[in-house]
Amino acid sequence: MLMEHNPNGKNTLIQLIHEYEALSQRNDIGRFEEKSLLKLANFFEEELRNDKALEVIDFAMESFPFSVEFYLKKVHLLLSNHSLDKATDLLQLAENLSPGDIHVQLLKCKILCLNNECETALSIINQLLKEDTKTNFTDIKLAEACIYEHQREYSMCFDTLSEILNFDDKHNYAIDKIWTIADVSKRYTDSIRLHSALIDKDPYNYKAWYNIGQAYASTGEYILAIQALEYAFIINPQFESAYKECADLCYEVGKHQRALKIYLESLEVFGPDIDVYFNAGQCLLYLGNSRSARKYFNKALKLDPFNDEIQYSIGLTFARESRWINAINAYKRALDIDDMREEYYAGLGEAYFHINEFEKAEYFFKKAIIDGPEQSFIWLAYANYLMATNRLRDAIKLLEKADFYTQSVELEYCKTACYFLMDKKSEGLAALACALEKDSSMHVLLFNFAPHVQFDTDVLSTIKYYSEQ
Repeated sequence: MLMEHNPNGKNTLIQLIHEYEALSQRNDIGRFEEKSLLKLANFFEEELRNDKALEVIDFAMESFPFSVEFYLKKVHLLLSNHSLDKATDLLQLAENLSPGDIHVQLLKCKILCLNNECETALSIINQLLKEDTKTNFTDIKLAEACIYEHQREYSMCFDTLSEILNFDDKHNYAIDKIWTIADVSKRYTDSIRLHSALIDKDPYNYKAWYNIGQAYASTGEYILAIQALEYAFIINPQFESAYKECADLCYEVGKHQRALKIYLESLEVFGPDIDVYFNAGQCLLYLGNSRSARKYFNKALKLDPFNDEIQYSIGLTFARESRWINAINAYKRALDIDDMREEYYAGLGEAYFHINEFEKAEYFFKKAIIDGPEQSFIWLAYANYLMATNRLRDAIKLLEKADFYTQSVELEYCKTACYFLMDKKSEGLAALACALEKDSSMHVLLFNFAPHVQFDTDVLSTIKYYSEQ
């Protein structure tokens, strides 16, 4: 038989496709076996060529008019094309052909759900569960989970997916889906309990380690989260998401050296990646290795030459080395790509200050304030510039203006320092009291702005008083 399914693999999928294409061009499809036609349809669907998949299925239905499998495949394809009415009509024909077929009933539930007849769909599900408790349990429960998700009953969806995994701990769709559902339903503790049980059954279940790692991270158990995510990619070295999530979490909690190690391992396993290059550069920049950071930023830039954040980060590496002209050029390239980023203007303001071009520095600090008035670090950068140029009154006015746009205790301590630097001790102590009331634990900021006051007894007694409250 032409292109008969060959279990020994002599006729490869590519050969099957070529022969089908050649015969279809001559309008002589001929004698394909059912399995071969289904294989072809699945291939075209995976390649997002639904029109071609439908063509194959239409031929298959002509050749095998009593095969329910082809009816169901066409219904599935029609649903993918959002042809709900056509899919509904065709499913009715399939149900007439094989009314007791479990897969017909499950597809019927899906169509009912899409028509917002979820209660009817659930009643069919309940009946199916009574009639079939084991053979098709996971398929039925998966359909039930999808209905709950459609209804946004995410907690019910989580419970149903849990039932599937307790029945079949290797069910790929359920274990892939359940973390998303756990996240939206905030069932983090239950997710930890479920996946702990799955890991007890199989310590090498890397997806369970990944999911439990995500749940630990969401509950603030960052050390356990990092360990779990590491186990996931140690068990499966091709699990790219685990590398990324683990490294990103390490970076977020300040474990930059560990994050860098994982980013570099990821590059070795999966090859060039713009995000991984960029994140590795950020780690190195934080660790004080600006030259190596720039190397990775440049690698990222080769993959995306018009990425403003990379250009800005390159500018930061030059700023760390006091190479201000290079920093200015990088910041300007970033602004050429996106001229609405306040931190780029602030970077230029700082760079021009360091080369004593004060008019340009002030111009760019003002531009930064206009673009990002809600960002406290922009006001602080401008205030630091004014303090460095001995314009303390202007700095106080600026910081008072900042109160209308943003609230930051750091700005309060900066304003306090300005008063002390102007020898206005009474105003300084009053401002210090206000800052301490908001957050006394950050009083060391005052000493950063005005180091001499750390020896002032009045300042120290004020800090002690509010720290003991």
